[in-house]
Amino acid sequence: MTRSRMLLTLSVILSIVSFIFLMSLYLNRPTIYLMTNGVVPVYASLEQASSSLSHESIINLKADQTVEIIQCIDVKHYQLYKIRLPNGQVGFVNEGRYVLMRNGKPSSC
Repeated sequence: MTRSRMLLTLSVILSIVSFIFLMSLYLNRPTIYLMTNGVVPVYASLEQASSSLSHESIINLKADQTVEIIQCIDVKHYQLYKIRLPNGQVGFVNEGRYVLMRNGKPSSC
C-alpha cells in the first residue's frame, strides 16, 4: 500500500470516527424546556408566530407550565420556538413571559 493511499484511508477513518462522536454528542444532549412565567400565546404556524399582524393563538399557556422545545428557529434578530404541547400538538412561541430551561437551569438554544 502506498503512503498516499494509507494517508487517505487514515483520513477517511478519522472523519468517520469524528462524525460518529459528534452525532453521539448531538443526540445525547439534554432536552430544552420552555417554562412560563405568565401568559404565553401559542400559534399554529411559524408564519403566524413571526407575523407582525395579529393572529388568533391556538392556546395560551398559563404561568408555571412547562413544555418541550422541539426546535429553536433563528429569525433575523430574535428566536421562535417550535414546542410540543401537553396534548401532543405542535405549536410556535414568539412572545410572552417565559424562560428556557435545561437540566433545571436557565439556558438558551
